[in-house]
Amino acid sequence: MRKAGSGGAGALPAKRRLGALKWARGMHGAMSGTEGGIPGVGRDEKWISVETYRAGGQGVKTPVCFVVSEAGTAYFLTRSLTGKARRLAANPAVAVAPCTMRGAVTGQWARGRAVPASGGEAGEVVRLRRKKYGLLDVLARLASRSKGDIAVYRLEFTPGGGGGASEAQP
Repeated sequence: MRKAGSGGAGALPAKRRLGALKWARGMHGAMSGTEGGIPGVGRDEKWISVETYRAGGQGVKTPVCFVVSEAGTAYFLTRSLTGKARRLAANPAVAVAPCTMRGAVTGQWARGRAVPASGGEAGEVVRLRRKKYGLLDVLARLASRSKGDIAVYRLEFTPGGGGGASEAQP
């Protein structure tokens, strides 16, 4: 007979469930420095808010998954037919900050630009994202198939480029 509230066979212990919940929500603590390739964002963070700019200068913030290469370069993926990709084609300026899965910013903004990655570089980034995000990567790819091909962007930062998101606009 099962104990009430045991969760049944295969259920995670309470401590592991809490850890999984924090991971899914992106509520883990931000690491300081640039060890993640993004100023103020650690390699273990799951989400960053990327602010891109419309033609009129209005910022649009979007939470995205990101990866960091062995060399310490940060990348994010999107689809080619999204508004984010169109805005980046017109203006590569971005502001980036760590955030939760729902986009609530949890750290400082860093200013920089998002540059399309080359073919070999892009293939490696897709592999790194599959490794880092696992099932979440599979679900994201399936859910976004109708939004075009995968577009990979390399993040380049301005030295001392901190400041608010609204200041990142050129």
